[in-house]
Amino acid sequence: MSGGSANPPAVLFDTDALIQLYVARFVTPLKCFRERFAMQPAVTPEVDAEVRSHFRHQGVAERYKKAEAARAIQVLDVHALRAWKPSLGDRFAETSPDALLDQILDRASQYHLHVDLGEAYTYAAAVELGLPAVSNDANAIRALRNNAMSVPVPMLRCFDVIALCVQAGFATVGDADDARRALREAEEHLPSAFRNAKFDDGIASFAARITDASVPALPGTAPDALRLFPT
Repeated sequence: MSGGSANPPAVLFDTDALIQLYVARFVTPLKCFRERFAMQPAVTPEVDAEVRSHFRHQGVAERYKKAEAARAIQVLDVHALRAWKPSLGDRFAETSPDALLDQILDRASQYHLHVDLGEAYTYAAAVELGLPAVSNDANAIRALRNNAMSVPVPMLRCFDVIALCVQAGFATVGDADDARRALREAEEHLPSAFRNAKFDDGIASFAARITDASVPALPGTAPDALRLFPT
């Protein structure tokens, strides 16, 4: 995953991972991707609808709507595809944004036979466009693999993007541990590395899947981690 110096033009967030950022009141990854790596955080319309209607955690939907209005996160549509297309690679040169969207919808309909709506469309878009996706849903990933269907590469977790912010200097270790604590108190899923350990103690066994190639890697970073380059 590390070849070349061009970053993907966008990163797609699934519902569960995006909600965790708002529950933790740690939306720094949205800023980090845009400002340091020129990558647009994005969601599919299906994820957009799910987050807008979220009610389990008070205030999440309202904070998300403000972020979208401020363009901190973008909903994937033909206009977004048109903007990203020059950075997606030569294999898309002859494919129109409308045709790309049709390909995403076709794949998503196949995925939705096995996984929920948000995951189906997020994973389909990431696979079709060759973009990283952020999702904590290991069951959905397993279901697609068990049915011989492709999944995004890389498939990032919420704590991958939290760790990236620490490594890139957009957040402190203390900020990351505050996010971890908030998620634990909200009874949200935590990776095993952080369930009973502070961020600084758990990071070495987490095997982060994304890294800022311009600064020293965090302990335990996966050898095949996606390498991003500041722009």
